[in-house]
Amino acid sequence: KKSCNVFSQSLNQFDSTVKGEQSRQLDLVDVDNTLSTEDKNKLLNSDDPGAVQKFLSQKYALTDASNDELINRLNDLEQQHNGLLKIERSVQELNALFNELNILIIEQQDLIDTIDQNVIETKEKV
Repeated sequence: KKSCNVFSQSLNQFDSTVKGEQSRQLDLVDVDNTLSTEDKNKLLNSDDPGAVQKFLSQKYALTDASNDELINRLNDLEQQHNGLLKIERSVQELNALFNELNILIIEQQDLIDTIDQNVIETKEKV
């Protein structure tokens, strides 16, 4: 009888330790406090010994799905950022081309004026 009492006490102590660990796990996973104290107690005192583990697995599965969505969104944003950088480089190249064209026009203006003046003088002489 004494050994049965010792075994029973050990079993109760083990159960309370496991429930304490499971309660801690639930608190860690349930950061947004979606579980009420009553719901936690139902999970901890359930006839199904794997109820808490099933809940944790589902919660982690949702977290993993959220992480996959976040990774996909991050990849999309990186692609958009790279696209914007490419557009920025193209606009800078276009700006450089317009500046070069402006310089060419300024340099050629004297030559154009000289040609125009020669045409006018030639008309007057002929």
